[in-house]
Amino acid sequence: MELEGTVIGGIVIPDGGGASLDEGARVTIIAPSAKRGDIPVAEESQGIRSLAELLKDFKGVVDDLPSDYAEQLDHYLYGTPKR
Repeated sequence: MELEGTVIGGIVIPDGGGASLDEGARVTIIAPSAKRGDIPVAEESQGIRSLAELLKDFKGVVDDLPSDYAEQLDHYLYGTPKR
């Protein structure tokens, strides 16, 4: 069975009042713009920003880290011996 509908307030409302689905029935919803296996791409025109764009203001905020911080992260975070 395939149904189409509209999302209103976070709830999917089936077109035409819906079919006779049993209360509590499990359903799978696949949006036309997102197919299984696809990863959504951020589009500036839709107001969606990438993680890099969201975090760009924090770049360079901390400037007093040791020069080997990335290589020795476990040492600085957990106190493990340096490698």
